[in-house]
Parts: sequence; C-alpha cells; structure tokens
Amino acid sequence: MLKPDVEDAGMLLFQKLKIHNSEFIRLDEKLSIEGNVISGLCESRRKCFCWICTKSKVAPKHGHTIPRLELCAAVTAVELAEAVSDALEFALQEIKFYSDSKVVLGYIQNRVRRFSVYVDNRVARILKNASSEQWFYVRTDQGTRQISARSLKNSTWLQGPSFLRQKEVESFDFVEDPETDASEMYAMKCTVMLTHSLGTERFQRFSQWSSLVKAIMNLKLFVRHSVTQCEKVVSVQDYLNAERFVIKQVQQESFSEDISCFQDKKPLPRNSSILSLNPFLDKDGLLKVGGRLNRADLDKSEMHPWILPQKHHVSTLIVRHFHNIVKHQGRNRTEGAVRSGDYWIIGSKRLIASVIHSCVKCRKLRGKELHQIMSELPKDRVIPSSPFTSVGVDVFGPWQVIERQTRGGLANSKRWGVLYTCLASRAIHIEIEEEMTTSAFINATRRFMAIRGKSSEFR
Repeated sequence: MLKPDVEDAGMLLFQKLKIHNSEFIRLDEKLSIEGNVISGLCESRRKCFCWICTKSKVAPKHGHTIPRLELCAAVTAVELAEAVSDALEFALQEIKFYSDSKVVLGYIQNRVRRFSVYVDNRVARILKNASSEQWFYVRTDQGTRQISARSLKNSTWLQGPSFLRQKEVESFDFVEDPETDASEMYAMKCTVMLTHSLGTERFQRFSQWSSLVKAIMNLKLFVRHSVTQCEKVVSVQDYLNAERFVIKQVQQESFSEDISCFQDKKPLPRNSSILSLNPFLDKDGLLKVGGRLNRADLDKSEMHPWILPQKHHVSTLIVRHFHNIVKHQGRNRTEGAVRSGDYWIIGSKRLIASVIHSCVKCRKLRGKELHQIMSELPKDRVIPSSPFTSVGVDVFGPWQVIERQTRGGLANSKRWGVLYTCLASRAIHIEIEEEMTTSAFINATRRFMAIRGKSSEFR
C-alpha cells in the first residue's frame, strides 16, 4: 500500500492517465520516466514517487546477443515514455532513462565510431525522441530487475528505487563492443566557394543556337526590367551581348586555367590546347585568336575570332546554325561560314564532319541511289527456239496520216502500230491497224502469222 500523500498523488495521476484495473507486469530490461515511476511533490512538499506502467518482451531463443537485447529494451523504454507522455494531459518537465548496460550507454553516447546496420537503426530510433543526456547508469542490484511480479506489494516497484532519491549520479566507463567498427570518424571542415557563373550544363536543353541566345537575352532583359523598371525594348545590341555572355561562360568553363594565367600575367602552360593560336584576352574578358593580321583591311572580329572548345554543346549548336545558313553544303562551306561568323573552334573539321554525318537532311541529299533487283527471267526468254515461237505483243500510237486529198483539203486519219517481239531472239515485226478494235487486231495478227508462221505462245 502507498502512503496517504503518495496515494493521493498516485490516484491523481491514475485519473489523469485513465488507468483502471491495471495489471502489474515485470520489467526485465529498462525503466522509463524516473525508472518506471513518475516523481513529483505532494501536498506535504515531499518528493514522492508513483508507479505508472511497465512493459516487457520475450527474447528470442537465438540470433541475438546480450548487448543487442539490452539495446532493444532501451528502444522499448523510449516507446513506453512516448506513450505515457501522449496520454498525460499535462507536460512533463523531465524524463530520465536508466540502464545497467554500459554497452548500450556507450552506443547512445557514441559520436566517433561506426555501428552495424542493426545497432545504428536502433540507436537512431532512441536519439530521435531522447537525447543522450537523459540516459543514466544504475547498478544491477539497485534496479528492479530481480523483483518478481508476486512480490510487488511494499517493493521498490511501488515506492521507487532508492537511487532515485540520490542527487549525485554514479560515473562509469564505457565498455567496448565488438560490433562497433574500429575506424573513427572525424568532422572535417570544408570551405564553400561561390562562383559567379550560370553554368553551361543548362545550355544542353537547347537544340538551336538562336534559341539559346534569345533565351539568355530575354533573361537579361527580365532582370534589367525588374531592377530598373525600364521599358522592355529589344535591340540588336542586346542580342550581341547575350551571345558574348554565352561565349564567356563556355570559355570560363573550358579554358579556366588559361584565363587565370592571363589574369595573373603568367605564360600559358606548354600543354595548353590554344598555345599555338597566340591567344589574348580582350576588354570583355573573352579569349580571341591572335595573329599577324592587325594591319589588314578586315573587321576585328574576322581578324581575331572567339576561341571555342571542340567537345562542347555550344560548339555543336554553332556548327549546326551555320550549316543551316549555307543550305546544307559541304564541310568547306560550313567551316568558312563558322570562321566568317567570328568563331574559331578547336578541331573544327572533325566536329563539322560529325555534324554533317548526323544531319538527317544531308544524309537524304547525299544518299546513294537504290537499284531495284529484277525478278528471274521467264523460261521462254532463256531457252533457244525458232524465231517468233514465243511472241510478246504491244500496241503503240496513234499517228496522224493523210488518207486522201479532197477539194476542201486533206483527209487525215489515225493509224496504230502492233509490235510483235520474239522472246528468244528479240526480233521484231510491226503491223499497221486502222482502229483500236478487236477485229482490227485479229486481222493484224493473221497477217503476222501468214508471214512469220504460227506462234505457240503470246505474252
């Protein structure tokens, strides 16, 4: 039986928890909420303890070690604490967990070593709703593990263990467990550097050079309108600025080391792919081809074109663009158009040949003519025989012929020709018929057979 003041506090908590006819269950592994009791101050201002509930599980016969069973009990304690906290209508100021397993406490306090998947999942479940500062160590002989369910009356289950009234917490050393990985993890300090670039990987979403430039131009106009609230007026200079912006992004990604050398006033490395082009940086920070044409009567963009890498999506878009401008002509015309458009692509011949090879229209225009394979010749064409034994017949015409001359003029009429061909020797015989009728054809055939002899087969 509980003391009167403790009993009043206990009954109050039981009413809050709405627990009636509770059954005492032996707790084998863990305690929760100050052990398995709730502590507070009663009317006499003394610290009292009230038992709430317990929970236990049957351990499997095999497949689990003692540290793993202790860890599962710790998970059960956390779940039981969550259930009690949700059932109460008032907030708890503090929740403490006690365990007599130094291995489990070492799991919970760990910050360096690695765990196996089984241990790591359960430690994560414990730390999800309970911090490591809420876990304390208690010796096995001070807990309630050895108390059976039959001796609950006047036991520490109802009055609370004696160590709960102690202010000082016993210190202990962690025990190493073979399931932890010997390798240690350390926090590394990393520095994040912000780069002021758009990123050319977004350019791969475009299949046309003009679409890419227009998209960048519209984006710049939108930003300018949002900042300055000026009117959206599209000009040729906006298109050229967007074009230079795309070229600059590609060069900063592909020739970053070379640009850094120019900015630091250092010579280019010997393995640079643009060393032979005598490149330089213009006022806009763009790489251009050098040379000896400064005194030529040419535009500066033609004398010093922009340098682009070969294996880049933007270079492919530019080659396709100028290939369409020259109406799908050959490699030389396309390369000349690219050079005239102020672009110098490294290894442009190979890239242009690849683009032309993959161009559907060019494959259709430059494709080889197909020749239909004829069927086997019939037997009459390949076996020698007398002339006109097997005959092929056809009619051609008509032709206008002058039949007679009258007082009013000439009388014209139509004539057709009947062609008889020997299938074996390819000899021909022609008869004239006056009209396209059956009787006229029969008469022509009779004349043919009267001259050439009878035929065994007509085709």
